[in-house]
Formats: sequence, C-alpha cells, structure tokens
Amino acid sequence: MTAATELVDREGLAALTMRRLGEALGVEAMSIYKHLPDKGAVIDAVIANAIAEMRLDRLPERWDDRIRLLASETRRVALAHPHLFERMATRLPDAADSTRHVEVLLGALHDANLTPDRVVRHFWACVAYSTGALLTETAAITGTGDAAIAAPTPDANIGPMLRRYGPRLAACEFEREYRRGLEIHIDAIRAAAR
Repeated sequence: MTAATELVDREGLAALTMRRLGEALGVEAMSIYKHLPDKGAVIDAVIANAIAEMRLDRLPERWDDRIRLLASETRRVALAHPHLFERMATRLPDAADSTRHVEVLLGALHDANLTPDRVVRHFWACVAYSTGALLTETAAITGTGDAAIAAPTPDANIGPMLRRYGPRLAACEFEREYRRGLEIHIDAIRAAAR
C-alpha cells in the first residue's frame, strides 16, 4: 500500500486509479484485482495503513494525557496525509487495527469517571471538534479550502461581528488553536465527571 499512499499524498485521492497504481507498481492494473477486489478496497487499505501510523503503543496512565496523545497523533497523521484525511474521518476500514484510536478515546473517557451517557456525548464532541479542525487545516494544505476565514475587505457586505473579528479569525495558527480547543474539551470532561 506504500505506492498507493504515495500516489494519494502526491496527487490526491482522485489520482488513485487501478491503472495509475499498476503503473506505480510496475504491473498491469488487472493484476491488482488478484489481491484487492476494487478501488474501495484499495482506499480502505490505504486508510488502514495511515491509521496504523498513529503511535498509540505506550499510552499514558492519565486519561487526559491519553486524549492529548490521541489528538496529537491524529493531527500528525492527518498532516502527513492531508488528501486522505476526509476519508479517514468518515470511513473506518474493516481492518484489525483500524479502531484502535476509537478504543483509546472511549477508554480515556471511561477512565474520567463519566456516566455511560456522558462517555458517548463527549466522544462525539471530541470527534466533531477534532474532525472539523483537521478538515479545515488539511483543506488549507491541499488547496481545497482557505487557510482560515479571510479578513473582510472594507467594502464587504458582512455583519458587524465578522467585520470586528474577521481579521483575528484570518490569523489562525492551526496548531495553537487545535491545542486550545482540546484543552476546552478536557476541562468540560473534568466538569462533567464532578
């Protein structure tokens, strides 16, 4: 899957075809079907390999440190494979290690002494936050989106709040804001556990 991953990283997911993968491997495209049934299976394998890049072998004891580690590893892998992140965020392959990150997050929330309902609620809040932040950042990297909300021009037809805060929003430093947002979630989890 290294060749497929390299092709996606270099040219985007749309460039991944059986023909292009065959060329990268030096084989006929039809020979790939002996190993994987279709392009969807190739994409699943590439996603599984990317998820497996997350360094989650040595987990910290504290639940909040596990969440920080998971968030950091998710961002690191997302930035290493920005063309793939949207699919990574929306499609879990049916592979043995493809749910390890989900287990880590659920375990951390469980160990924070939340009720089962709050574990699920905070799980989805963490996923929504991380996915949204990283989709914005990877879109800026791949050129499929803006780096941040653009500062409004003086003649822009916008409301007073965007006029006031737009320049600050446009100056987003992704890593710093990602960490700040994560700490807000961790504080909310602590408060919910009390």
